Amino acid sequence: MHYFVDSVLRDLEHRVLAEKPEHGGALLGLPSRPVITEFLFDEDAEVSAVSFHTSNGLGERVREMERSHGLQFKGIAHSHPGGLDRPSGQDRREAASGLALNPHLADYALPILTLGEARDIEPHELSVRGGKLSCFLARRACSVADVVPVRCAEIPLGRDLAAACLALGGQESEVFVTRPGPELMIAGRISFPDEAELMLLITEQYPLTAPMVLLDIEGSTEQLHLPWQLSTPPEERLVESLGEVLPVSRPWAHGYGPWRSTKSLTTDRNRAQDARWAPTVGTPVTLAHAERVERQAALAPLKAPHVFLVGAGSVGSVLAEVLVRSGVTRLTVCDPDDVDAGNLSRTIYEAQDVGSPKVTALKRLLLQIDPDVSVTPVQQPLEDVGPTLPTYLQDAQLAIAATDDPEAQRRLNAAAYSHGVPAIFPGLYAGADGGEVVFTLPERTACFLCAKAARNSLDERDPEPGHDYGTGRLLAQVALGADIQHLTTAAAKLALGLIAQPESPAANFVEVAVGGGTTYLTMGMSPDFWFYPAIFGAVPSQYAYQSVWLAPTRQDDCPVCGKAEYRRPWDEAGPSVTELQAAIAALPATERNPKRVRETTRKRAGRRGTRQRAG
Repeated sequence: MHYFVDSVLRDLEHRVLAEKPEHGGALLGLPSRPVITEFLFDEDAEVSAVSFHTSNGLGERVREMERSHGLQFKGIAHSHPGGLDRPSGQDRREAASGLALNPHLADYALPILTLGEARDIEPHELSVRGGKLSCFLARRACSVADVVPVRCAEIPLGRDLAAACLALGGQESEVFVTRPGPELMIAGRISFPDEAELMLLITEQYPLTAPMVLLDIEGSTEQLHLPWQLSTPPEERLVESLGEVLPVSRPWAHGYGPWRSTKSLTTDRNRAQDARWAPTVGTPVTLAHAERVERQAALAPLKAPHVFLVGAGSVGSVLAEVLVRSGVTRLTVCDPDDVDAGNLSRTIYEAQDVGSPKVTALKRLLLQIDPDVSVTPVQQPLEDVGPTLPTYLQDAQLAIAATDDPEAQRRLNAAAYSHGVPAIFPGLYAGADGGEVVFTLPERTACFLCAKAARNSLDERDPEPGHDYGTGRLLAQVALGADIQHLTTAAAKLALGLIAQPESPAANFVEVAVGGGTTYLTMGMSPDFWFYPAIFGAVPSQYAYQSVWLAPTRQDDCPVCGKAEYRRPWDEAGPSVTELQAAIAALPATERNPKRVRETTRKRAGRRGTRQRAG
C-alpha cells in the first residue's frame, strides 16, 4: 500500500494534469515508509508527445529537500495521453536507472496520470480532478525493472484542515512534515487571528485513527484529546471532534476540566491530576465562593475553616461532601484504607474509585464540587501520624473522628481538647438501629471520654457494637445507607454550627445545646430502641427516628478535661488499644468482656450525674 497526502494530489492536478502529456516531477516522502508527502514539478524536463526525461536541476532540488527536510526520494510521477494508464517500456528503463542511482531504495514509485473521466477505479488507482492516478511500483530486477501495480490511498488531511479552519474561524491552514521526535511525521497547522495555533500530527492511518492535536496559545502548548467517533463520516470526523473540545467563542485559554468538555475549571496541573481532569480550552469558569454558598450563607456563614477529618468511610465521606458544599474550603483527611466494592452502597465513592486510596478518591470527588477546595490526603492510621498530629490541628477550626477505631477516637479527643480545637465524634450503634454524635468545646464541655462514661452509666445495655479482638476496632455493621446518612446529616449540622460565625442560626443551634449542657446526641432509627420506650412510651404518635440529648459532666480526675492536677499530655491520656487488648488477653476466656475491660482500665465506669433531654 502506498499513501499520498492529498496536498500532493492537488499539486499533481494543478501542475501535471493542467499541462499536455508528458509532464511530471519527483515524489518525496517519509523515510522507510510508503508515504508520499511532497511533489517537485520539473519545469525543465525534456518532454515530447510520447516521452518524459527529468532535468539535472530536478536532482539538485531533490537532494536539497533530502538534506534540509529529512525527506526521502520515492520516485517519479508523470502524465500519459488518455487511455495509456500503465508504464511504457521507456518508463521501466527509467525506473531501473533510478533504482541503480539510489541503491538505498528497495522500490521506486512510478505513478501515471491520465486525463479523462475516471470510471471503475481499481485498487491501485485514485480519482483526481480531471483524470486519475494509477500507482505502480518498480522493484529491482536485471536490466529492466519489475513494475507492478500497488494499492494506494489518499490521506485527506488538507481537505479536513480547510473545513476545520472555516468552522473554527481560522486564518489559514497548511500541510507539512515535521520531526516532533526521532521520526518525521505528517502535520497540519491552522493559524488564528489572535495568534493561537492548532497543530495536528497524523499517521498514514488517518482518518481511521485520530490525530494528536496540540494547541499553542501565547507560547503555551497543551495536547487536546479528541473524541474520535468512527460512526461519523470520515470527512466530518475532524470538524466534529474539534468542535467538541474547542468553544466557538474566542479568545481561548488553556485549562483543565472534565473529559470532552470546553469548561476550564482550573489552570493548576497538579489539582487537575488529582481531579482526573483533562486539558481543555475555553473561557475559564469562575465559580465564586459566595455564589456557591449564597443560598445558605445567611444561615451558616463560615469562618473559612480548616477541618481535620479522621475516617473517610460511610460517615466521613458524606460529611466531607456536605461540608464542602456548605462552604468549607480546606480539609485534611486521614484514612489508611482503600475503596472496596462494599463501600459503594453507603459512601459517595464511584465504581472507578474501587482499589484507590479513600483519601485520594475523596479528594477527586470534592474537587468536582469545588475546584478551589484544598484537600490534604493522609493515607495513614491516626496512630501512625504520631507526634505530627498537632501540626494538622494547629490551624484547624474543627476535628472530626468519623472512624470505627477507638484508639483513633481517644487520640483525637485528647489532642483536639488540649490544643483548643472543637471536635465531633459521630458513631453508629449495633445494627445501625441508632447512633450518636458527641461534640466537644475545650474548657466549655466534657470531653469525649467523659461523655462515653456518661452513656455507660445511663443504661446497662450497651448499644455500641462489639470490638474486633484482632484489631481493636468496632465491628463493622450491616446497615442501610439511609440510616447512616440520617446520623451523618445531624453531625454535619452540628459541625457547621461549630465553625459558623457567632450569632448566626447555625451557631445559635449549637450554642443552645452547649448552654443546656446537652452535647451528646443519641438517635434511634428503629422503633423501641434502647431506653427510648421509657421516655416516649406515653407520648402518642411515636415511632422510629427519635432522639435524646444527654448532658455529660466533666469528671475532676479526667486526664483530658479534668482538674489541672489530673490532666496528662495529649499522647498519654487514657488507655491505648494495645493496653485494652493486653487486659482482655489476661482474663479467663469466659470473662473476656470488652465492656468490663474498658470499665476497669479507664476507672470511670461508675460515674453518675447524667442528665438527659428528649427531643
